[in-house]
Amino acid sequence: MDLTEILQKPATRLPILQSENEPFRVGLKRVLETYSKLIASSDYKGTPLIAQLQKLTMGIIRTVDEYYEGKPSDAYYCLSECLRESMVADYLEKKGEIDRSTNLYRIRTKNSNYPLKKCDLFHIPFNQRGLVKTQRYSIPGLPSLYLANSIYVAWEEMMRPDINEIQAMRLTNNRPLCVLDMTTDGFLPAGLGDVYDQWETTQKLLTWPLVAACSVKVRQTGETFKPEYIIPQLLLQWINKSTLDGIKYSSTHINTADRQHQAKLYNLVIPVKSFAKEDGYCDALLNLFESTEVLPMQLRAFATTTNRFYGQGSPGTSVNADVVTLELVKGKEEMYWGTSFGVLEHALKGLSVAPILS
Repeated sequence: MDLTEILQKPATRLPILQSENEPFRVGLKRVLETYSKLIASSDYKGTPLIAQLQKLTMGIIRTVDEYYEGKPSDAYYCLSECLRESMVADYLEKKGEIDRSTNLYRIRTKNSNYPLKKCDLFHIPFNQRGLVKTQRYSIPGLPSLYLANSIYVAWEEMMRPDINEIQAMRLTNNRPLCVLDMTTDGFLPAGLGDVYDQWETTQKLLTWPLVAACSVKVRQTGETFKPEYIIPQLLLQWINKSTLDGIKYSSTHINTADRQHQAKLYNLVIPVKSFAKEDGYCDALLNLFESTEVLPMQLRAFATTTNRFYGQGSPGTSVNADVVTLELVKGKEEMYWGTSFGVLEHALKGLSVAPILS
C-alpha cells in the first residue's frame, strides 16, 4: 500500500468528522491509532518514518491529556517536544510561503452603504483585547490578523452571512510570508499527484497526524470550551516563539468531499508581533500589509450595474488564480468570476492599496 492508496482510505479523509456520541479525546486517539496501523502495514513498514510517527501521535495524545488535566503549560511543552523529536516541523516549515503582493481578503458584516474604516477590518486593537474570542487558531487576549485567499472562504468562515451585509477589503503583503502550512488540500484525492519523491512522501505521511488533529470539525458550536481547538491553539503559541509569520490552514466549514470546487481554498492567521503596546495596532503588521478602502457589497451594486467599474476590464479567470470554479448549488458548477464573490473581488482589484492607517 503506497502513499496514494493510504490517503484515499476513508480513515484518512480530512477534515475529521466526529461521531455523534464519541468523546473528542477518544475519537482523536482512535483516528491517530488507525492511521499508525495503516502506515505500519504499508510499503513504509520498517522505515525510520514509523518511529517518527510514533513520537508525533503519542505526543499529540499526551498533549490533549495534559490539557484535560488543567495543565496548559505542560501541554504546550509536550507538543513542542513532540514537534522537535519527530522532526515534523522541519517538513511543515519548508513547505509554506506566501508570495509578495498576494491578494488576501477580510470581510465584516454591517448593513450599511457607508464603508467601514480600513482599521475596522484589521486586527482587534490592543485596547480591546477582551473582544478576542476563542477560535481554532487563536490565543484568548492576543489579537491576530485573519485573512482568506478569497472572499468565498471568508464568507464560509463567518458561517455564510447575508451577502448584502458584507463589507470587504483587499490586502497585499509587502514581503513574502513564511507560514506553517496546515492546509488539507494536498491530502485529498483531487490534490494527489502521480509520482512523489522521497521527501514529498515523507512530508505527507509525517505531517498528516498533526494536520488531522488541527482539522477536527467542531461538534458543539455553542459551547465555550471546544476541545477541537486545543492542538491548533497551542500550535499558534509555538509559532509565536519561532521566526514564522503565521499559519496557513483550510476551513473546516467547507465540505470539499460533497462539493466539486476547482480551487485552492485557505485561511491565514498572523499573530501580532508587538507585545508592549496597550492600544492601537501592531506596528509590524501595519508595515507588513497595505489595503484598499473598504467596499460594501451594496455600495458596489449601486455604483455600477455591470460586473466592473468604468475603465476596468471584464472579470475573467484572472480574478483569482486560486479559485477557478465553485459548486455552491449541488450539481451546478460555476466559474468563480461569475459569482458575487468573484465580482466583488474584481471590484476590489480595481481599487489601489495604501497603508492601513492612511
